[in-house]
Amino acid sequence: MHGKSLVILTLLISVFSSAVYAQAEPIKPVLAEANPWAQIAQTDLTYIYQTVKANHPGAIDDQNLYFSQWLEQGYREGLARAKKATSLQDVTNSLSYFVAGFADGHFGIAFNQHPDMQSWAGIGIEKQFQDYKVYYTAEDWGGRLPAVGAKLISCDNIAVDTMMNEHILKYRFNNNQLNARKVSYAKKLLINDKIGEFTRPNSCVFESKGEQTAFSLHWQKIDRNDLYQTLTPVALPKEFSIDEFTPKHYWVRLPSFYPSGADETKLQAMIMALAGLRDAELVVFDVRGNGGGSSQWGQDLMSSLYGKAYIAQVMQNNPDNSYAMWRASEDNHAYLVSLKPMLIRQFGADSDITTSFLQTTLDMRQAIDNQQSLVKEALPNNSQALQATAVNRHQAEKSLYQGRTILLTDKSCGSACLDFADLSLSIPQLIHAGQETSADTVYMDVRGINLPSKLGAFSLAQKVYRDRKRGHNQSFVPQYQFNGSMTDTQGLQHWVLSLIAQ
Repeated sequence: MHGKSLVILTLLISVFSSAVYAQAEPIKPVLAEANPWAQIAQTDLTYIYQTVKANHPGAIDDQNLYFSQWLEQGYREGLARAKKATSLQDVTNSLSYFVAGFADGHFGIAFNQHPDMQSWAGIGIEKQFQDYKVYYTAEDWGGRLPAVGAKLISCDNIAVDTMMNEHILKYRFNNNQLNARKVSYAKKLLINDKIGEFTRPNSCVFESKGEQTAFSLHWQKIDRNDLYQTLTPVALPKEFSIDEFTPKHYWVRLPSFYPSGADETKLQAMIMALAGLRDAELVVFDVRGNGGGSSQWGQDLMSSLYGKAYIAQVMQNNPDNSYAMWRASEDNHAYLVSLKPMLIRQFGADSDITTSFLQTTLDMRQAIDNQQSLVKEALPNNSQALQATAVNRHQAEKSLYQGRTILLTDKSCGSACLDFADLSLSIPQLIHAGQETSADTVYMDVRGINLPSKLGAFSLAQKVYRDRKRGHNQSFVPQYQFNGSMTDTQGLQHWVLSLIAQ
């Protein structure tokens, strides 16, 4: 867990958070030669490459040679694609291919414009465990459609796993080992959204009740927003809340760890309220859709419910010997300086996390002046004190909360949400349920940077963890996995009650 570390100010890039890409600007008209796209693609690609070399720890990381190898190989391959660009789609594909090759949730790219119309085969696909299944079919689509629940086997004689790996992931997140990404992109198997070199299949084979049947596909144009609404009939609640869904059973909704405005006040109030739930029989921490933010929020939530001393002891019993190294650069230093007012507002000027942040900022300035490439992140002043307190106790600290606890995750849980999972899963008898989480690499703390073309923005990680217990792109698989829609809150509530009744 990274409770001792500097605030992680990032959301998992797969959700294209407005917090990360707030700097992006609308496209400006290009008044150049008849075909400016090749030059635009090369300029943007070279800018990303040079920015990463100058500011990203992966570019000089001798413990992860893949990053620096792909930085060079991907740049060469991306330039070859960029030189052939003749359209906006060619530009975005050449950039997406380069970025996807890093397979890093904290290294993403988002574009300001998307095609208003997309092609769709009228079939909604979702990944359930190892299978890709039909969960929705359009009405009055024309031609036969497979039954809901049918399993997708192949399209045009290409196995569904190959379709996912070669047609989908290669331009989005080129790592076929992380299940959460396949869950996220399963819908894309029968959608042409102009990303990558998608070739619309003519027919697909589905299996239902043990029999395989080929279905001809009927592709139609559909508005992008309408398609999203069709395939996402239920949206996750975005509000921070605590609800008593049955007597003495509480549902704690945590849609992110990056609150702003009124949400920041709500989350602070929720932390205070958790101390009043210590006589509850069940507390469910619902982090569906939570892509990260600040890891400090998660530690504060658990400390309020269980007691600060008990959580300190849990952390001592599960020591985190990791530490972070920041890439020392002028741009990264300027970013740290810009965050000072926000940290003071959220945590106070004298808080341990703020003072350690300020010390890291000073240390980076000195490292830059001394021409050092990396600087160690300063630890909060209370981290060693908490550990010493726990070590010197003659008897085990008792939890102030004796009820059951469930951590409910889905595919979106990444970054600081994974830090929350690190801590939660260290607590004895806590139950992990729901869906397999996402994962992150050892590169953290991102800032958003505009492309020179103003076509969009990309995210840049600035520090690297060393000796982290959770591995590079390692996810958490729940002990109890939900075989249903992760947006069905009522169904999930009935399900978790059945778990504790066992």
